[in-house]
Amino acid sequence: VYDVTVRASDGNGGTTDQAVAITVTNLSETRSLVPNGDFADGADDWDSAGNVSFAGGDGLMIAEDATNGEIEDFFGLARGTFDDVLSDDVGSPQNVRNGAAIKAENDITLTETSTLQFDYALTSDDLMSADDFDALFLIIDSDVHVVARTGSAELAGTYEITLAAGTYS
Repeated sequence: VYDVTVRASDGNGGTTDQAVAITVTNLSETRSLVPNGDFADGADDWDSAGNVSFAGGDGLMIAEDATNGEIEDFFGLARGTFDDVLSDDVGSPQNVRNGAAIKAENDITLTETSTLQFDYALTSDDLMSADDFDALFLIIDSDVHVVARTGSAELAGTYEITLAAGTYS
């Protein structure tokens, strides 16, 4: 709250003062951190590896046509990164074999701490397999996060991560 005094003059030496309290409220504006983040424009603003198609504004990625190594190269990750991350999440050695991927064409710059939030659904025919997992990863710079994997309780939901101000690829 800012307390200010407004003075009006009649031009002939007469004045009057009025005290005014001004409250400034920050607006919380919901905005997309990612261009075309709802895929309403299909693959605009996105690069892909593997078989990726978009239907009805939703990104549908079919896990085929790109090897694990091709996807790690696509993101600039060291070979074996997905194996290591999934092995840590599952608790036993894993061998990620193939998949599909999308990434924003351009870096994303945040001027303030922001929350990236998206809905996901992982469908798979490996739901009952004890040693063959399908997984959904989120890669921010070179940090790999397991969003969902078969064999876990959460195959669909909302994923949320807080990002500090900075530039991300």
